[in-house]
Amino acid sequence: LEGRKEYAVGTNKTATATIIDNDRPQVTITATDDMAAEADGDDNATFVVERLTQNLEQPLTVRYTLGGTATNGTDYASLSGTLTIPAGESVAVLTLSPIDDTTIETDESVVVTLTADTAYVVATPW
Repeated sequence: LEGRKEYAVGTNKTATATIIDNDRPQVTITATDDMAAEADGDDNATFVVERLTQNLEQPLTVRYTLGGTATNGTDYASLSGTLTIPAGESVAVLTLSPIDDTTIETDESVVVTLTADTAYVVATPW
């Protein structure tokens, strides 16, 4: 047929958009001090969990999992898996306190991952 244009569909045939449920608070986590040392009793690592949407009227309990090569309760003081952002606040700090032992070992890692929950949306940090 004359006048008909031909085209080819490339490899990017789809695109995705995300609709965020802004009825629930959005939370993120950031390592604000990502180094800790056993030998120095007060050299802790810290993570900040932030409530991005500013409905601060109620406290918000955020759940997290722990991974990495270090062991909860053995290599660092036991962490519970939940952290509460108090009412009136937009952030809460999770402190990771290493346990000083006499075992010679390589550096170890701790990965804190926010867990999805119906009470909030886990957002990507800016």
